Amino acid sequence: IRALRKQGRRTDAYYLAADYFNQEPGNKWARLGLAWCYYDSLKSKVLTDDFDTFIEELDKLKGLNIEESNKMFYQTISLPIGLLFQRMSKQKRISYEQRPIT
Repeated sequence: IRALRKQGRRTDAYYLAADYFNQEPGNKWARLGLAWCYYDSLKSKVLTDDFDTFIEELDKLKGLNIEESNKMFYQTISLPIGLLFQRMSKQKRISYEQRPIT
């Protein structure tokens, strides 16, 4: 999965990761491989201002329950999330009443 992502074959990496996760949903490496694929997707979504899909992908990522001890992952994932809020604020699209953050 990692090699495919690094080669820029993100769609192939996603399908491989999703298949691995579906076969072994309790396997932390299967969850992490899929989580990194979601991260790749988040990076591209935030740059296209596809905010709604970004939030949907973030919800999927949250559902993977990546261990809190994986600091590298959470530090890395915070970058596109911060960029999302920056871009939304420039477009005045932040509405705290619209959807609660859980």
